[in-house]
Amino acid sequence: MFVTFSLYIGIAVVFRFAAKIHSIKPLILFSLYTLFLIVALNILGKGEWWYNNIQSFVAGLWYSRYKEKINDFVQKSMTNYYGVVFTLLLAFYLSYAGCAKVHADIFILTAPLFTLIVAVISMRIQLRSSMMSFLGKHVFSIYMLQRLSFMALCNATEITSLNIIICALTTICISVLFDYCVDWIEKRLYAPANVIKKTT
Repeated sequence: MFVTFSLYIGIAVVFRFAAKIHSIKPLILFSLYTLFLIVALNILGKGEWWYNNIQSFVAGLWYSRYKEKINDFVQKSMTNYYGVVFTLLLAFYLSYAGCAKVHADIFILTAPLFTLIVAVISMRIQLRSSMMSFLGKHVFSIYMLQRLSFMALCNATEITSLNIIICALTTICISVLFDYCVDWIEKRLYAPANVIKKTT
C-alpha cells in the first residue's frame, strides 16, 4: 500500500509540474522517480516484495504512450506477432532464472514482462467470460481492498485453502459495495440540482 500511494503521489506531482501530459519528459522523470524509490527501499532494508511490481506501473505508462505504434507493429504480420511474443517469453525466462541464480532484485523485471506478454497475446487471443468481465469492472477496488479481508480473516500461521476462498469472496463483496458507494457519491456530487431533487 505504501508503494502504491507513493506511485500515485509521484505521478500526480510529475505530470502536474513537468511539461505537457503528452510530452515524453514526464514519463522519463517518473521512471527515474521509481528507480529512486526502489533504491531507497533497498537501502532501508525492505524486501524485494516491497518494490518487485513497481516497474509494471511504469511499463503500463510507456505502453499507453506508444500503444498505437506498438499495436500496429505487432499486428502488422504474424511474423511480427510471434517474434515479439518469443522475445518477451525469452526475456521473461532469463529474468526469472536470473533472479534465482544471480540476484533476487532481477525479479522486478518479471512483472512488467509478464504483463506485456499477456497484453500482446490478447491481441490475437481473447478470453470471453462473464465472470472475468464482472471482476474486470471492480479490479482496481479488489486490488486496493484485498488486504483488509486478509488481515481480518486470515491468520498468517494457519493459511488454508478455505481461508483463501473466504478472503477472496469477502474482498469481492467489499469491492462491489465500495464501487457502488463511490458511484452513488459521484452522481450526487456532479449531478445537476434538478436531477438530485427528482431522485430524492
